[in-house]
Amino acid sequence: MKRLRIAFLCLLGLFFVATRVAAAGACTENQIDAGPDGCLNVNFSIATDDLSFKFVLSTPGVFYVDYGDGSIYKHVHTNTTPKEYSHMFNADGIKTIRFAGDAIEYDFAENGSATNILVKK
Repeated sequence: MKRLRIAFLCLLGLFFVATRVAAAGACTENQIDAGPDGCLNVNFSIATDDLSFKFVLSTPGVFYVDYGDGSIYKHVHTNTTPKEYSHMFNADGIKTIRFAGDAIEYDFAENGSATNILVKK
């Protein structure tokens, strides 16, 4: 009987985790599906037709980036040292990259030969 109770409790835990992830799938078009972190409002978006996209984080925070190709990443930046992030796309065309979390605005900043996005709180 003890094993049955433990198995039942484990199943309940899995049910709640699956429910939370499934609920995030009901996000609106103005939200990013952050999986277990839920639906997050998009703070701003940037369109590009390049096959690669680079941006720089230089402030602490938790940043979510939806690259518009099915890739959604959570970046945790813990200090003010600038760190460059990049993403490669597999197809041509215009992509809309959306930011959520602590990213509330951006500036264009030159970094070597590429124009990167400086994301800041």
